[in-house]
Amino acid sequence: FPVRVGMYFGEHSRYIPRIVESSPWFKGLGRKFILDGGLLIRTGALTEPYYDLPNWKGELHDPDIKKARILDFHSQGVQLAIHN
Repeated sequence: FPVRVGMYFGEHSRYIPRIVESSPWFKGLGRKFILDGGLLIRTGALTEPYYDLPNWKGELHDPDIKKARILDFHSQGVQLAIHN
């Protein structure tokens, strides 16, 4: 049976495969956007260091930059999948 695939591309991705643009089987749905990192991949911002990485507290993103990027995508009609 035929299967159609919908994909989200990363926030900073400049590469959108040509197959998505030209195929009825693939569709670009929007952009995946991350507000904060994740604990399992050690990118979430913490006030104390990670137990297994004593010199690392994760990444803190500038909220003004994130807001500007969200508004920019929105003004272009791009659907966002926002992870917190």
